[in-house]
Amino acid sequence: MMKHILSLSLLLVLAACGGKPSADASLLGPADFQTALASTPQAVLIDVRTPEEFTGGHIDQAVNIDFKSPGFAEAFSAYDKTTPLFVYCQKGGRSGKAAAQLKEMGFKVTDLQGGFSAWQSAGLPAK
Repeated sequence: MMKHILSLSLLLVLAACGGKPSADASLLGPADFQTALASTPQAVLIDVRTPEEFTGGHIDQAVNIDFKSPGFAEAFSAYDKTTPLFVYCQKGGRSGKAAAQLKEMGFKVTDLQGGFSAWQSAGLPAK
């Protein structure tokens, strides 16, 4: 019973953050995401928001590949499937979908729970 309550609580927290749990990718909170990114050699950080959102502020070293752009999937043909990808959006919805798609393409993906909003709320550095 307690396990079910904890699972339901996690789902409610994720929904409130705008994200969704995904078996397709690792989902980490801001501090753990930052630590994992820093300790993962050859990691590529992908901001899947629009170019306008990206210009308004982003995590340092992020590459902007808009999830809603027609060439989203094709943009990853330049990356080796062994390249660890870290993705985020504004609140977690788009990055959850992007992470699932990238996982289907064969990538190892880590998604930022709560997105850039959570990153900023945690006081982590941004450009």
